[in-house]
Amino acid sequence: MWTEDRKAELARELIARIRALSAPRRPVPAPVAARGGRLPGIRAVFFDVYNTMLACAFDETRADGRAFAQACAALGFAASPAAAPRHAKLFRGAIEAEHRESRGRGIAFPEVDIRAVWRDVLARLHAEGLFPRRPDEDDIARLAIEYECRVDPAWPVPGLADLLEDLAGRGIKLGIVSNAQFYTPLVLEAFLGDSRARRCFDPVLCVWSYRLKEAKPSPRLASAALDALRTEYGIAPEEAVMVGNSPEKDILPAAALGCAAVLCTADAGPEALEPEACAKAAAVIGDLRDLAAIL
Repeated sequence: MWTEDRKAELARELIARIRALSAPRRPVPAPVAARGGRLPGIRAVFFDVYNTMLACAFDETRADGRAFAQACAALGFAASPAAAPRHAKLFRGAIEAEHRESRGRGIAFPEVDIRAVWRDVLARLHAEGLFPRRPDEDDIARLAIEYECRVDPAWPVPGLADLLEDLAGRGIKLGIVSNAQFYTPLVLEAFLGDSRARRCFDPVLCVWSYRLKEAKPSPRLASAALDALRTEYGIAPEEAVMVGNSPEKDILPAAALGCAAVLCTADAGPEALEPEACAKAAAVIGDLRDLAAIL
């Protein structure tokens, strides 16, 4: 597998649940005009995941406890009815506490491993008599998937698989630089298939925020990806391009490191994007499939 090392049987189970819980969704574009011509000499492309390769939208109405209750029911956990509203407060508190601790160590943009958050939340619920038992690590992964697919459902943007196959077929190295969790590679694998994910993306060129415990817009993620690109393939930053939906998180860090950046507005949302940050993009595309024509 191209994802992190884990039990193969559990991974297949989680991928199956992601597929079962997912449904097509329409990207929500940002009101930004496309611009820019061809980008010659590009030998590597790094993609953001959420709202770039995957169309998604966080559902706050489910995060208040409904998704937790549904996830517990799906897994057969006999949680108390009071656990659902209580979990929401504990969940936010656990993330905020870890962020404070990270900022105290000088990390400006901290990230959590969501499994550690769930481990803490469920242990507290169990101690309060609201959750039947302390779940093992496999159950934590299962619950995180059940919950995530309900509060932030995702679906590949149109033409994603064909685009990746096209670029990889040209010999362009493909990687990922994304704010992500352990389930993000599994979500991609659920939609792309294991063989295509392996064939298209180089694991050495995939940088996930939950592993670094630091999130974009920190330049550390893009820097780590570009360092790996140079070390493994001798490809310089100016021969690579970062593709993402956020001017602040994707475009500005890439530009600061000497790497071209393409802003994809296909699922960037209906709000206006910051003009100065958008201006740093080498190109702006309204459909991810348009990337093929400018490389």
